[in-house]
Amino acid sequence: MNYEQIKLNLADMSCMSPSPTPKAALERIEQLEAALHELAYWLDTDQEILDGMTAAERDDHIRMHKLALAALF
Repeated sequence: MNYEQIKLNLADMSCMSPSPTPKAALERIEQLEAALHELAYWLDTDQEILDGMTAAERDDHIRMHKLALAALF
């Protein structure tokens, strides 16, 4: 099951459930996805900036960018 299917299932559950939990879970997922998209955008750095970093900074920056992208996709 992919992320989009999980979100669709939560949307269906929120319509049919008297509990606010599915709707709250879906809203939280959407907030976290938005934050990850912003982080991934910020971490998508130009090569010129990456070249100005130390090797350790660059490796850490690239690692964090990959983590954000992996969580989204």
